[in-house]
Amino acid sequence: MSLSTAKISGSYSNSLDRIVHSNHPILMRILMESLLEDNLPDSPSFSPLYRAVREGLTDAVRTLVQLGVDTNERNELGEIPLHIAVRKNLSEIVEILAPVSNVNTQSFTGMSPLHWACLLGYANIAEILLAYGADPWLHAKQVDDLTPRDLALIMDYPHILDLLENPLTLQ
Repeated sequence: MSLSTAKISGSYSNSLDRIVHSNHPILMRILMESLLEDNLPDSPSFSPLYRAVREGLTDAVRTLVQLGVDTNERNELGEIPLHIAVRKNLSEIVEILAPVSNVNTQSFTGMSPLHWACLLGYANIAEILLAYGADPWLHAKQVDDLTPRDLALIMDYPHILDLLENPLTLQ
């Protein structure tokens, strides 16, 4: 079954249940790889910003950004700290990172922060990312070439689809 032609049942209460109970090995693989990366034991190889984001330390993230750390540094999956903040549903940290990060950075699989917000059903985070220029038409090459909009449609999130079609942008 092609991921781009399927629709995940909206009968599950949360996005993780929807993905887990679907028959979509690509989404499951990407989700599992990312969750493993997000939950690795702390290591000196992680930059202070990655550690602060992973732990949800809003004040530490704010301080590090003010000190000028590289917010676009990539991890082993090709992601920037903004990807992790989105996946962990840390909207305050997303608000700190979005203005100083490339919101359209794609991981090695092609997933952008907006892809994750649309996949996981985080409308408030999708709205923040869109306000800072996130592109709902970016194609994730390793994920059936899906766009964030495609993921919101597949996952049956009409509120996110409305945001994608009528984004608020910062002037």
